[in-house]
Amino acid sequence: MSIQDLAMLKKQHGLIKASCTRVKTYVDSIGQPSALVIAQLEERKSKLENSWIEYNTVQTRLELADDAEASDRIAFEEAFYSLAARIRELTASAPPARGSGAVSSSTADSRGAPESVSHVRLPKLSLPSFSGKYDEWFPFRDMFNSVIHLNSALSNAQKLQYLKSSVIGEASNIICSLELSDANYEVAWSRLRERYDNQRVVMQNHIRAIMELPSLAKENYIELRQIADGAAKHLHALQALKRPCDKWDDILIVILTSKLDSRTAREWQSSLTGAELPTLKQFKIRLQSRVSAYTAITECIVSERVTENLPVASFKRKAMKLPRNISLADPNFNVSSEIDILIGAELFWELLCVGQIGGSTDHPLLRKTRLGWVLAGRFGAVSSPPWVHSNHAIVTNRQLHDQVDRLWQLDENFAASSTYSPEERFCEKHFVDNVSQNSQGRYIVKLPIKEHLLSKLGDSQEIALKRLRSLEKRFSRNSSLKSQYNRFMEEYLALGHMRRVTMPSGKGAPTFYLPHHCVVKPTGGS
Repeated sequence: MSIQDLAMLKKQHGLIKASCTRVKTYVDSIGQPSALVIAQLEERKSKLENSWIEYNTVQTRLELADDAEASDRIAFEEAFYSLAARIRELTASAPPARGSGAVSSSTADSRGAPESVSHVRLPKLSLPSFSGKYDEWFPFRDMFNSVIHLNSALSNAQKLQYLKSSVIGEASNIICSLELSDANYEVAWSRLRERYDNQRVVMQNHIRAIMELPSLAKENYIELRQIADGAAKHLHALQALKRPCDKWDDILIVILTSKLDSRTAREWQSSLTGAELPTLKQFKIRLQSRVSAYTAITECIVSERVTENLPVASFKRKAMKLPRNISLADPNFNVSSEIDILIGAELFWELLCVGQIGGSTDHPLLRKTRLGWVLAGRFGAVSSPPWVHSNHAIVTNRQLHDQVDRLWQLDENFAASSTYSPEERFCEKHFVDNVSQNSQGRYIVKLPIKEHLLSKLGDSQEIALKRLRSLEKRFSRNSSLKSQYNRFMEEYLALGHMRRVTMPSGKGAPTFYLPHHCVVKPTGGS
């Protein structure tokens, strides 16, 4: 990268940070937010999110040119998430837009009628969807609260329509049975808040998500980025819930270090000096430097083996006296190991950077690359074994074609020779005839019935009635249990999990009465 390009990137870098600083200055000056201030906060929040995207692009290019730029990302991320959380806190704590009557009619007229503003602005907003995941609830609640719930220009029926269109999946089952009416909006909103407005569960989900971040078996740029971004996302969510995350550095470092591949973990341990405990900020900076490493997309030929292990023989690292101020692309260069990839000349020249240390009696030639410093050339202290292995393999197109043709023949013979029993053929036909997919993407299959066994069901009505009478006696002794049971059954009806069935008197189709009773677990959450 030329000096002019680097200067241009730093200028863009400064402009982006200046824009974010102006947003922070405005937010810090707000006391009690009014409806107009809330609208301006929403616009500045959108601008802040765009600034984050632009900053990430420019910062990544800067880090690829100079590793020292990685520390700036940590400070910017901390400031960005703190500012975004403050904006969300202000918009969530805003008073309802119905007003206290203090605004005069002339003032309202000068700023435009609320109805016209709402009808102009709402189509421009893309309301987030909520699928029932607890970690999505608070962002969804705050956005819906400020845009729809507190909007006095909307009727309750309109608010319910917006709510139903924004709720999907498991969460939609809670309110799907409610008809569109003014009275049902408060019922629907209350049901969702009773189910998901639970800070304890949300906090536990974020902590569990950190514990369940993927573990790297091998160094991988994409998965390493997922660990860094995932940890940052859940930690900032916990900070928004006012949890003391700044006191958890020791525990978090142990958890996140266990997710790293062996090479990255060794580099982290080797970067620590003395007996002083590291901080989470130091860990983030180190991890970010690994994430910001050079990446490229190229076509590859997959082979079982590239070449012999290199170096051909392991040797002690102390045999070389390397400069202390360099970061090696392969810290374990002295250990004989497999070669992961052989790159072509089109990528090799892109990897080289300005920087070279000539070979000497202390070490071979050192060359700086985007991946770190590499060693090349002969070093007299390293001895190689007296043997050399050479491998060569060749496969012609004709041989490859014959092998593929045999594979298809085996597949056809297997399909023709497969034999099913009559019962297995019936099950397969039943599945093909009765499988369907609902609007949520779930597959539904009708249960198969053995018709010749229906007559052996017997008389189950009397058993079910005895169980019902026993349950009613239990309810007469425990009114709280009866109330909980009734509420559960009403919810089952409302969600469509069961329906009322009326059977005609006399003998008809075979019927089986399923006894039902309640099981209460006092230590459970439901």
